[in-house]
Amino acid sequence: RDVSHGIVEDQNSDASQITSENQPRDAPPDPKGDDGDPKGNENNGVKAGDAEIRAMVELYYDLQKTRIALGNRLDAIKRGKSSEKPEDAVMLERVYQSALKLEKELIDIFKMYIDGKPGSNFLGKIKGIGPVLAANIIATYGDCSRFPTISKMWAWSGLHVVNGKAPKKKKGEKVSWNPKARVLAWKIGDEFIKIKGSLYHDLYEQFKAEYMKREDLKQGVSEKAWHAHITAMARRKAVKIFLSHYWVEARKDAGLPISKPWAFTVGKHDESHYIPPEGVQNA
Repeated sequence: RDVSHGIVEDQNSDASQITSENQPRDAPPDPKGDDGDPKGNENNGVKAGDAEIRAMVELYYDLQKTRIALGNRLDAIKRGKSSEKPEDAVMLERVYQSALKLEKELIDIFKMYIDGKPGSNFLGKIKGIGPVLAANIIATYGDCSRFPTISKMWAWSGLHVVNGKAPKKKKGEKVSWNPKARVLAWKIGDEFIKIKGSLYHDLYEQFKAEYMKREDLKQGVSEKAWHAHITAMARRKAVKIFLSHYWVEARKDAGLPISKPWAFTVGKHDESHYIPPEGVQNA
């Protein structure tokens, strides 16, 4: 069996590795602040154009939010549920249509950007990963050449744990992980929760069911907090597996070597624990 086709989580307790145990109660991370560039690698290996794509992705989300708000205002006017007059809707409709047009133009740019990039074929198979997320993922991680192991990619994305808790950015401190990559991971997880019929949604549901059986996670917390906690844990683990699959496929496309995960080189797991990338058959 080709071990490069499936990766499971490393079980090392070192902070540079990732564990699935004792995850904190997550909240949507702050997208602002330090980019977490590793020392001596200030640009994170980003090629020309990637930074602009990431900026356009942020513009797309802002534009989409504004367009949806405009649509809600227009709908309220049409239904007579607004203090605004029908004639006010004329200008709002023009702005709405302009925003919608720009959204479509940005999507076309994203499609051109990702075409032929390492990992793009894999991303095109995944339900919930459209051109916007795909462009953001590729612009953020590229061919994964700067991540010699999956664990380092997880840690750079802020998906590792320190003393059993997710790392948090403290005021005045430089972080070793990338807050924007962590926001991206959150968005990916949102799609996996919403979109049924994919490997990653099924994994999310599986992990959540497993965490619900753990009595230690219920101790000392309210039912609402407990539910939020296990949801965040399951989301995080599903995203980590997805990113491990992207790491494999992007590096393969780029002709880069694929190494075994830590758990299968010095750990106790065997190959039967591998979770293969969606749509990829084992050799």
